[in-house]
Formats: sequence, C-alpha cells, structure tokens
Amino acid sequence: MRTHRGLVLGAMVLLACGPSGGDPGDGSDTAGGEGTDGEPGDRVHASAIALIGINPPAVPWAEMSPEDRELDMVGRFHPIFREVFQNHDAVEFASFECESCHGANPQARHFEMPNPALPPIPPAGTPAYEAARAQGVAMMTFMEQEVTPHMQTMLGLGAAFTCNGCHPTP
Repeated sequence: MRTHRGLVLGAMVLLACGPSGGDPGDGSDTAGGEGTDGEPGDRVHASAIALIGINPPAVPWAEMSPEDRELDMVGRFHPIFREVFQNHDAVEFASFECESCHGANPQARHFEMPNPALPPIPPAGTPAYEAARAQGVAMMTFMEQEVTPHMQTMLGLGAAFTCNGCHPTP
C-alpha cells in the first residue's frame, strides 16, 4: 500500500505544481479560466490524463481500505474526471468537486454510490434507456463513450460497471 500511496501523492504534487514547479502568475492555466484566487488544487498545470493515465487500480477497489480509497479518489479519480468533464463542457463543469458525482454532503453519506441526486438512468438496452438517450443524445453519448469506459478501467471492473454505478435506476 505504501507504494500505491506514494504514487498517488506524487501524482497529486505533479498536478498541483506542474512539471516545472513554477507558476506563471498570469492565471492562464487555471481551471475554468478564473484568476488565481481559487481553492488549493484548482490550478491545473498539466493534463491529469497524460500524467496519471487511465489505468486500473494497483490494488482492487474491494481490497482497499477506506483511507486508500480516499487517496485513490483524490489522487486519480478527481483529477482525471475533472479533466474529462471540463473537456466536454468547460462552462457547465467549471466547478468539479466531490459533490459533482457524490452529491451534497458526501461525507454524511460515506461517499456511497449510486448518488440519489443524479438523474435516474434505466438499465442499458431497455426501451426506457433508449427513450432517455433520445432526450439527451449529446450527454448520453459522452457518458457512454468517455465516462463509463474510464470508470470501468479505473475501478478495474470492466463491463461489470454500468451507468447505474453512479446513477440510480428509476
């Protein structure tokens, strides 16, 4: 576990400080295009996907301690998915935090998923799913082609992970 924690912490430092460790001070590399007055970790100096990669966990999720899961979320999932969602729509996802996926007050819910605050998604392949897809083609396509496959890989679950790992079933 120490190696896994070291890798996660190293990636967090690279993301926070950037490859050069410098700060241009012009605000041009800040997530969401805001100035430099954001919260710690708001400054994006490099691509999380390029630095960390979309890879399975070093240890299966089910075998991780709560502390290791938290480190994995903070060190891999959050930077990767912040980038994925902001690349999709920088305005809508300018603020991308734990609550974006886990809902309001995630600590009180112990970060449990699926998040009941997310829109319900019918099981894939059902007529109800196709109807939901027809109502939001762009977002559903993004979720199908980017979010779900990345989650499948990063959790190490493959096709066992579906939309309903995050979204409730109606």
